Amino acid sequence: MDIRETQCNSWSAFKNYIVQHCLENGFLKRGRFLFRGHRDSSWNLKPTFDREFEHIDPAKKSETAELLLTEFKHQMEIAGENIGKWTEPKLTALAQHHGVPTRLLDWTESPYIAAFFAFSEALSRGEIRGNIAVWILDAASHIWNGSSGVSIETPELTGNQRLINQQGRFTLSRTPFGSLEEFHAACIGSEPALTRVIVPRREARLAISDLDLMGIDHHHLFPGFDGAAKATCLRVALKL
Repeated sequence: MDIRETQCNSWSAFKNYIVQHCLENGFLKRGRFLFRGHRDSSWNLKPTFDREFEHIDPAKKSETAELLLTEFKHQMEIAGENIGKWTEPKLTALAQHHGVPTRLLDWTESPYIAAFFAFSEALSRGEIRGNIAVWILDAASHIWNGSSGVSIETPELTGNQRLINQQGRFTLSRTPFGSLEEFHAACIGSEPALTRVIVPRREARLAISDLDLMGIDHHHLFPGFDGAAKATCLRVALKL
């Protein structure tokens, strides 16, 4: 299947697109669509593992990813952590959180949280030219049911305020493909299950101000010191 792509020339146009394409009876149907923001619209939907292990034989990707997870579990047990009964995706999410490359990809149920990640990262780095992208995944598509190799996973939310605030979800790939776009292209279907919405980075200041009024900011998305540090970088960037 081909990926659907659309260009929104303004922040307002992006919001209108979301209203027109992602609402049912005037409300965002939770779980029907997942969103992911990229500060660079050219970036692929490629998990950390697939970026770092591009050189290996595609047929060995699943085996290597599983080996990393098994070794992580072993090392955690050596460190005295009792995670013997943990399984995917909880164990995989823990490994990713602590720096082990996995085949998980982070998503959110909120298009505005996804847009915040994309715009705030671009603005914090002083990147004002070019475009950001907000990816939309149609979770109703049959290709994400796991039988084809990619599944949608709900992370363990108990006690994880960050994931709760971010409305976090994951996709987990077990395929030989290096990105979700490659997997999507190989699937058979009548309607695209992925959409890339491109928005100019020049809209960042307006978008961030609007999102702040919605209560979407670093303090909400990253409770604690991490949020304070990220908010500091963004606030200084806004003054430059």
